[in-house]
Amino acid sequence: MEPDGASLAFGGRFLRVDVETWGTGTWEVVRRQGSAGRGAVCVAAITPSSRVLLVRVFRPPVRVSLLEVPAGLLDREQEDAMACAERELLEETGHRARSIEFLGGWYASPGITDEYVQAFMATVAEEPEAEPDDEVQEVVLMSFARRDRWRKVRSGSLEARSPQEGDERDRRHPR
Repeated sequence: MEPDGASLAFGGRFLRVDVETWGTGTWEVVRRQGSAGRGAVCVAAITPSSRVLLVRVFRPPVRVSLLEVPAGLLDREQEDAMACAERELLEETGHRARSIEFLGGWYASPGITDEYVQAFMATVAEEPEAEPDDEVQEVVLMSFARRDRWRKVRSGSLEARSPQEGDERDRRHPR
C-alpha cells in the first residue's frame, strides 16, 4: 500500500521525517537515511555459565544509560544480518560468537518507523578476546538462572537502567 500523499518534513544526515496522508489520517514517519535504512540487529549472547552479556550505553533520546543486548545497524553494504550481529557482539563486548542462530525479527516501533530488527542468539566464551569499543560504558554479565529474575522479566519490573542484585560487572571492562 502507498499513502494518498506525502511530503518531506525533515531531512537530516541520518534520518528523514515524512508526513504521509492515508485514508485514516496523517502520520509522521521516521526513516533512516542511506545504508542505515536496511534495519538493525541485536544479539543475546550466553556464556557457558548461563550468563547473558549486556552493555551499558548512554542513549540521548531517553537521557540515561541503559543496559542492552549488543545491537547495531545493518549499515555495511555487503554485510548480511548474521555477520552484522557477530561484528556488533565483538565490537561491543569483546566476545566472539562460538555459534550463532537467527531467532526472528520485528518492526521496532511500527507506529512511527519502518525499522526492522533481526534478533540472534549466540554462545560465547566466559572471557572476552578483545576490548569493547568506546561507545560501551560497561559490560555486565547478568545471570538468569534464578526464578525471580525470570518473573521480573515477564512482569516488566526488571529495570533496564541498572544491574540487579547478584549481577556481576565485568571488571575487565569498567568505564
